[in-house]
Amino acid sequence: MSNTSTIHIKTDFDCKVYDYGQELGTTKADTYFHVELRKGEHELTFAFAEDNSISKNINYIVKDADCDYKLVVEIAEELCKKAKEYYDSKNYPKAYSLFSLAAEKGLAEAQCQLGILFETGKGIEKDYLKAEEWYNKACNQGHSEAMYNYGRLFCETKDDKAKAFHYFQLSAEKNNLDALVCLGCCYREGYGTSINFDKTIELTMKAAEQNCARAKDAMGLYFKKGIGVEKNLTKAVEWYAKAAEQGYAKAQYNLGGCYYRGTGVVKNLTKAVEWFNKAAEQGDAEAQCNLGICYHKGLGVKKDLAKAVEWFTKAAEKGNATAQCNLGICYENGYGTEIDQTKAVKWYTKAAENGNAMAQYNLGICYENGCGVEKNLRKALELYEKADIQGCEEGRKRINTMLSKNKAHIHKKHDYFNDWDYGRETWDAMTDGMYGDYPGDVDDYSFLGY
Repeated sequence: MSNTSTIHIKTDFDCKVYDYGQELGTTKADTYFHVELRKGEHELTFAFAEDNSISKNINYIVKDADCDYKLVVEIAEELCKKAKEYYDSKNYPKAYSLFSLAAEKGLAEAQCQLGILFETGKGIEKDYLKAEEWYNKACNQGHSEAMYNYGRLFCETKDDKAKAFHYFQLSAEKNNLDALVCLGCCYREGYGTSINFDKTIELTMKAAEQNCARAKDAMGLYFKKGIGVEKNLTKAVEWYAKAAEQGYAKAQYNLGGCYYRGTGVVKNLTKAVEWFNKAAEQGDAEAQCNLGICYHKGLGVKKDLAKAVEWFTKAAEKGNATAQCNLGICYENGYGTEIDQTKAVKWYTKAAENGNAMAQYNLGICYENGCGVEKNLRKALELYEKADIQGCEEGRKRINTMLSKNKAHIHKKHDYFNDWDYGRETWDAMTDGMYGDYPGDVDDYSFLGY
């Protein structure tokens, strides 16, 4: 009887095959590779041909000589694991490459992660249709996170609340904690189902009892507003604190807001700054904006206008309209930075386009006076009207002043009044308190999973 047997090895990718470190040859994907192995135990290593750092080890025993053995080895999971390492190190192009390879082989986890990359535009151009395609493939294999993400995609990009509810429900049935929270939100708002606050609390508590920080933050919101439970500000703070201590940024922001306002807890601006800072360091735009306000006004921290500009900039670049307006004010007045009217107009414009009434008013002043931008009274009026519609009384006052003093000129095609200048009267949102203060609890419907 021979002491060796023929082993037929098939791998899902091209791999180099080693036995106790000795190379046996290279397999071709989905094609059998034949090798003679002696009777006894073997330590086989299958290294991904394109990157030897990706490998899979198998202890394999040849029990009988003169017999043929078939061995199928899949390393898609190893590629996916390596792809996650690349993702964590922010090497998104490499993560995309490996997730793609594993996803094409049908690995549900890789398909879900590939969907996330297409949704966020990390490592590849943002493409919601592609994201939907890959989430759907993973959903068809019962992947709970993909079901959750697919539901969120329907909610956020397609405004299809019924389908969002459906996929949140499927994911929640598999005990996906984020899906439980979002399904609770659906019952709270009546998205794809009838409003049922009892279900909201039941589902959210189910997730919270499993140590889900997001669910604990949501319970803080429900106790603060009395949704499905009796309003209790002290309990709201307790739930926010539980989530905040787990490092959940939105809860840290909300807890900071409670200390800032004295809601359910003794007002403590120092603690407010402490929690805003924790959330801000994690990239939370609302916390970054509020931290900027604290530094600008010297609330709970030593006044530092340059620090304020730093935090406003971080939040503004994330699209926070209040921070954009406040940053415009800093550039216009030289608070913590050099005066730069062009940059002031730039940030007022961004904030105004995001619907910030004070920015619309301030930008109107800029157009009215030709400061940082070419004078255009018609444009100024349009901006004042937008601000007025949102309740900005100064916008209405400015409209009345312009119409009473320049009625004959306002409707001309070219609105330039070089002989009329009421001066700079932009509204400083940070000093009068109308904008930029703690805006309330954030109900975070957006969560990408991995």
